[in-house]
Amino acid sequence: MLKRKSVINSPCLNDFRSVNHKTLSYCAFNAPFLCRNSSALSLSLRNFCTDSSNGAGLPYWELERRQRLAEENTEVLEKGDNLQSSNEEQSLTHTDVDGKANMVDVGMKQESHRIACASGTVYLGQTAFQLLKDNKLKKGDVLTVAQIAGIMAAKKTSELIPLCHNINLSKINIKFELNENESSVHIESVVKTQGKTGVEMEALTAVSVTALTIYDMCKAVSKAIVIRDIKLLSKSGGKSGDYNISQLNK
Repeated sequence: MLKRKSVINSPCLNDFRSVNHKTLSYCAFNAPFLCRNSSALSLSLRNFCTDSSNGAGLPYWELERRQRLAEENTEVLEKGDNLQSSNEEQSLTHTDVDGKANMVDVGMKQESHRIACASGTVYLGQTAFQLLKDNKLKKGDVLTVAQIAGIMAAKKTSELIPLCHNINLSKINIKFELNENESSVHIESVVKTQGKTGVEMEALTAVSVTALTIYDMCKAVSKAIVIRDIKLLSKSGGKSGDYNISQLNK
């Protein structure tokens, strides 16, 4: 059984920071003696119940406990945010958590100057290529019609691709390069806007429809026309940053 000892020199009175379960039991056991020593009891309770160094009316160990929990919660939240950010980067943005189609909400995004460039190649064969080059095809000026078709298609991208946003485009440019050795027409598109979402799909759509129009105007001469290598060359602007296909192998 515990014996009552000198309470004035006990740890529960002079240094409440060292309080543990044994000390609390000691103080409770000596409660009758503490009551007979009112000045010592007053000093003990003041030290025991508050931490005068921080001015808060909470026990010192309670303040430490709350601070420790706050630090642990902050660490958990940071890990959660990092995991969420990582998952967002690796997941498809046009599907929801159930895998259903979802149109991305870009309402809160910042506007920025956005540019996208795409390309593709139409392999015509010698006969069709020569007729195109000499502008002797029955349907008329192939490259002019194809260029207009590509520009119109870029402006209609949101009507062709279901989850694309309707974007106000500031510039659409389509140019051609004829390659006699390959009997091909190389197509490049450049699309620009000032907005909240990118114009990659507009650039790719412009190239695709331009190539299809060339096919349509030349198919009477040859059915062996091949459309290849439609791809995004570069993009700039937006949260995801810049992209350039030439840097992939570096």
